[in-house]
Amino acid sequence: MPGYSVRYVPLNEYQEPMNDSALFEQNNENFSKEVKQACRSILKSTGNSLKLDEKLKSACLVSFVYHARFAIRVLLFSMFVVSLLTSFRDVPAQDFINAYAQFLQRQGKLDVPGYVDIVKTSSHNELPPQEAETWFYKRAASAARQIYLKQNIGVGNLNRKYGGAKNRGCRSGRHTDASGSVNRKALQALEKLGVVELSPKGGRRITPNGQRDLDRIAAHTLQEEDDE
Repeated sequence: MPGYSVRYVPLNEYQEPMNDSALFEQNNENFSKEVKQACRSILKSTGNSLKLDEKLKSACLVSFVYHARFAIRVLLFSMFVVSLLTSFRDVPAQDFINAYAQFLQRQGKLDVPGYVDIVKTSSHNELPPQEAETWFYKRAASAARQIYLKQNIGVGNLNRKYGGAKNRGCRSGRHTDASGSVNRKALQALEKLGVVELSPKGGRRITPNGQRDLDRIAAHTLQEEDDE
């Protein structure tokens, strides 16, 4: 075309209206090391004597990398907010206890006493639990849920919680506490895992790691229920 010419502009003299390269330099602290190296290699590969359209392509690519990283941040932040809004209170107690018990059993780090197949959980029971392989995991999961709900709960509180009425024949029934040894072993096992810790006010309280695990299990359980 008459009057049309292509002028080679040095990179240090080129001024992009959006000035993405300057934006990149101003936000160095917000970029990861890998993204920095990728963008710098793109800017370096343009050289000092490339055509205008090629420099526009490189600048657009830098802008795409920046905005893509921003979109990923928004997505991760939204997932974090959803996880914060979902807690074990949103899940039925029995569903949460079963899910957390299965998690503890798959993890294989919970210390299980050797008497789980012969011991009774309370004096008012006539037989030991029928689920000899899983009942201790459910008791530990239920204890962790109780501590998360009320905080500062000890063995005595759990004994009253898991106790029941004893059969006294023709006489009126009376409440009998559950086995303190079973509940103590469950709390000690959870404490070794870092789910609970000793509270200065007495009893046990949930730890930040334990709270995160319980909320994550609750969110996963709630998602499975929604999918069904």
